[in-house]
Amino acid sequence: GLDAVLDEKVDISPDFSTSWTPKDRVSSYHRSRQYVLESALVWITDLVDGYRAAIMRMPGLLPDSTITRINRLDGRANKLRELAKSLDMEPSDSELLIRAAYSWRNRVVHSSNSSERVSADLRARLLEATDRIHANYRGLDIEQYISNVEGTSAPTFKETASTIAAAQQLVELIDASV
Repeated sequence: GLDAVLDEKVDISPDFSTSWTPKDRVSSYHRSRQYVLESALVWITDLVDGYRAAIMRMPGLLPDSTITRINRLDGRANKLRELAKSLDMEPSDSELLIRAAYSWRNRVVHSSNSSERVSADLRARLLEATDRIHANYRGLDIEQYISNVEGTSAPTFKETASTIAAAQQLVELIDASV
């Protein structure tokens, strides 16, 4: 749809009840595209966190002391890693991508006030998985992904699609472990 706007191949529906007269169609396209990609990134990472919280509420899955310990941790990425460890899961490429995406999410949601960086350990694990990630996530360039997570760039379509795929795969892995 945004490509059609950019190419001026779209007609406004009569149901579209707001005025839309961009002064600069190309800038409007880029702002809208950034909004869509950032919204998808925020949405999918929030869904993974909600899923993690729901798993932890499953009766009898984890001891209360483990749930309390995980809930006291700072940050969604740390809570996700601790849940996975509690389920005897080694860090998967999908988990690594989601943990990095949480940093990106925080920067987007907190209006770029977050200077959160990918931890040295997470960076090293992502870089070790470069070839696998490239092969399994649509040719994703992990060095560029890390750079964009820590920078001011909006996620690319490939990065967003890869993050969504990673979230789906991570949920499958956690489900299998549970």
